[in-house]
Order: sequence, then structure tokens, then C-alpha cells
Amino acid sequence: MMFVQMKVPLLDLQRQNLPLEAELLDAFRRVLTSGQFILGPEVEQFESAAAAVAGARFGIGMSSERMPSWWR
Repeated sequence: MMFVQMKVPLLDLQRQNLPLEAELLDAFRRVLTSGQFILGPEVEQFESAAAAVAGARFGIGMSSERMPSWWR
């Protein structure tokens, strides 16, 4: 049996993020300047947008996908 080595990129973050660079840097500066890394207006806006996309009344931001599993 013969094996062929292939280099398959898992995720190209540069290609994904480059078109959004100005928007991402602006958001980073707002959070950095406000000092509100937890809660604050940026998180509130994210939670509202996530709720709207999901068709829910509320959205709750978590630090990881595993966090809600121990909240029950």
C-alpha cells in the first residue's frame, strides 16, 4: 500500500478575516478603549443580534460551548 502525503489546510483565518479587517479592528479598539471585556455594550449588541438570528427573545453569550452544560 502506498501513502501520499498531502498538505490540507484546516482553516485559513487570514483569508476569512482579511475582508473584515477594518470592522474587526474598529470593534477591538472600542472594547480595548472601554475596558469592558466582560458584559458592556459590545456583548449586549452581540446577544441581541444572536437572539434575532435565532428568532429568540433573548441571547446569552458564553465563554465556550461547554459552559451551558454545567448551568443546568
